[in-house]
Amino acid sequence: MNEKERARRIVDELLLYCFDSDINHIHLDIAYEKKQLMIQLQGTAQDRPSHIDEFFDMLNTPRNSGLEGYYDELLGGHKETHNIQDFRLLGMMIDQVELSYEKPIFKLKVIRSFS
Repeated sequence: MNEKERARRIVDELLLYCFDSDINHIHLDIAYEKKQLMIQLQGTAQDRPSHIDEFFDMLNTPRNSGLEGYYDELLGGHKETHNIQDFRLLGMMIDQVELSYEKPIFKLKVIRSFS
C-alpha cells in the first residue's frame, strides 16, 4: 500500500473518532510532504470526550513498521463505530501525537515519517 492510501486511512480513523466523540466544527490541515505526513485537526466539544485519555494512549503505541502490511488491512475497515481499543492499530502507523482539550477546543496533531 502506498503512503497516500495510508494517509487517507489515518484521516478516516481520526474523523471517525471525532464523530463518535461528538467533536464538531472540525478543521483539518494535512501536510503531505516528501519526508512526512502531518495532520492537524481542531474541533469543538461541549464536554471532554469520555475516552480521550485512552485514545491518546492508543495513539502512543510504538510504531511497528515490520508489521505495517498487516495493520494496513485492519485499519480503515468498514465499521461504522470503533471500540476505543481499535485505535491501537492507528497508533502503530504513526510516529508522534499531540493531543489537548481545553473546553471547548479539541486539538490533535499526528506525524507519520516516511522511510
